[in-house]
Amino acid sequence: MKYTFKLAIISVLFAVYSAPFSVAVDSQENFLPFDPDPYSTKRIKYTTLNDILSGSVLKVGASTHRRPPPLRTESASLVQLGNPRPSRLEGNRVRLHEYKSHHKQTVYDVRDALLALGDKLAIENYNKREQLAYWLNLHNSIVFAKILEIYPVTNIRRMFSAEKDNSFFHSREFSWRGTAISLSDIQNHVMDNWESPLVIYGFYLGAVGTPNIRDRAYTGASIYKTLTSNAVDFVNSVRGTFIWGQGNNKVHVSTYYRNFARMFPNFNEDLLAHIRQLAKPAHKVRLESVEVVDADISDWHIADIYNGRARTAGQIYPSNDPFGFPRHVRELFHEIILRRLRRGEVSIEELRNSTKSIDDILDDIDSK
Repeated sequence: MKYTFKLAIISVLFAVYSAPFSVAVDSQENFLPFDPDPYSTKRIKYTTLNDILSGSVLKVGASTHRRPPPLRTESASLVQLGNPRPSRLEGNRVRLHEYKSHHKQTVYDVRDALLALGDKLAIENYNKREQLAYWLNLHNSIVFAKILEIYPVTNIRRMFSAEKDNSFFHSREFSWRGTAISLSDIQNHVMDNWESPLVIYGFYLGAVGTPNIRDRAYTGASIYKTLTSNAVDFVNSVRGTFIWGQGNNKVHVSTYYRNFARMFPNFNEDLLAHIRQLAKPAHKVRLESVEVVDADISDWHIADIYNGRARTAGQIYPSNDPFGFPRHVRELFHEIILRRLRRGEVSIEELRNSTKSIDDILDDIDSK
């Protein structure tokens, strides 16, 4: 396995700076309680979650905000293995194809440990930043674990779309203080108690067309800095917002925003103001003439390396490819390296003189 996890012992999964205690819950109405103490200095350390994320998340880099050319099929096959959507070269990826049974079990243990903290700690009395970090990390661990259960898979809309009433997203399969909860419950709890629209960029849903998975767990100390980074990345990407043509008065945005419409009461005006606030200079100029928001961008392809298709029956990869990657993976790696060249994270000389494979080069850059 080229990518190795730096796994900590599960017995020290989370070190908590305060003694555990619990609060009784009266009814279903307040099963996710919220009574923050702004002066609380209690913290949770996400040691093993950090190890998992840093060992398996590949940072793709900021979008060019340009649509790539149409994806071609493999030369030796009519099968299109890659994601054909214009957003296919965006968003951080998880090296899901490298996961073995013991790696998966560690993710399941992290999820269960986070759920169990509800019985051990009065999380509702932590300060708001620390609580927000906890709920985002719990939500994302549940998603991560579920994806590992169903992988390999290419399109995950049926599993995580909020628009599908029978999806896993709405299924109350997990116990928190003895009450069954769902991903939807966690998202609603966050939207009920945190006013900033930035919170919506912290939910990992496993798809290319949704906000980035980070290579570190969320923490109270840096929560809004990290969420702002995710928000800027999403808004300034093809998967987040896009304007077709010059002088167009309409901006197309991700359907993801529809799921959080209550964060933007006057949807068109409020979302447009939000996007302008986060837009980079060139995009902000184009947004000046925009008056209409159309939430019609969607990409539910899995945010992994291979689009859930590392191998296909009878598939023959091009013999002139020294690394043995299918076309869509080579395209992704090529784009990541170009972005890192532009940012000065790697030089042409380093690439020319390197004897390592492309994925090892990317792994080295990620570790810097």
